[in-house]
Amino acid sequence: MAGSTIVINTRSSGLVSAGTLPNLLGGGSFETFAADDVITGYVGNVATGLFNGDTTLTNTNPSDFADYTTDTEATQSYVTVYNEDYTPVSQSFFDVIYFSNSGSNSSAPKRAYLQLKNYLDSFPSAVQNGVALAFHRELFRDRLDPISFQLTASGAGNNFRPDINSSSIYALDSYLYLMRDGQLETNTRFYPSKGIVLITGSQFDSPTSATNAVTKLTQIIAKKQEVTKSYIYFVRAKNSKFNHSNNPSFVSASGGQNKIRPSIRYADNNSPITYITTVGLYNDASELLAVGKVSNPIYKSYASEALIKVKVDF
Repeated sequence: MAGSTIVINTRSSGLVSAGTLPNLLGGGSFETFAADDVITGYVGNVATGLFNGDTTLTNTNPSDFADYTTDTEATQSYVTVYNEDYTPVSQSFFDVIYFSNSGSNSSAPKRAYLQLKNYLDSFPSAVQNGVALAFHRELFRDRLDPISFQLTASGAGNNFRPDINSSSIYALDSYLYLMRDGQLETNTRFYPSKGIVLITGSQFDSPTSATNAVTKLTQIIAKKQEVTKSYIYFVRAKNSKFNHSNNPSFVSASGGQNKIRPSIRYADNNSPITYITTVGLYNDASELLAVGKVSNPIYKSYASEALIKVKVDF
């Protein structure tokens, strides 16, 4: 946003807000932001449960990890996990993909291996077979939350979590290694922006097909993460500013001239008062870009100051 000017709409004490933006009366209503008043490119994250609002999916009952496919060959390389026993309206959560570099290029596991190797950044060259979990994009939105993610598979020592101590944890397009029971496994990968988890076969209880791999899943804890980019503006209403209004009730006609009403002019130690109700952001061409209203009118006088934080999300 190219906003560089603020305008604060004020109203006089006890009266309704003005219907038009204030003119420059006395203390002024327009102010240009200083460099340290604006934070640009601020990135925030909102994490919520991945599975219809829930964070945990447990395979304690076959219906919890319901898979469905009509392609016999496909069951060798992938199955889809749904939120219930499959029906045409069931929501799909993720695919469990079994891949292997052995066999002919026409085999389903070999084709899966080649596709993953071409698609994923820094595919570990030492990995010749294994399992990938590919979460569906409409489910995880911007990316999987690396802090909350946890996967448990059958077999001893198969508890996986991303290495959240990595410097890449906040990089949107990077990957993380997985920790297996607290030990770093460099041949594993967690791709939060792609929604893919890559684990070697030996670390996943040596599956022989996708249908076999899905039965080895015990539990998944996961959240989706929506990334927001924001501009933050600190609106500083200093004591000498924003103490006047063009609200018609702010002035009265006397001797052919508009003057501040005495009840307002002398309200605070012989000085006028206003109440801030609205903040507008303008660009350098005086075009209004955004308007925000405060939850309650803010008292303003020559003896007081106000700081209003305006956050604009994209």
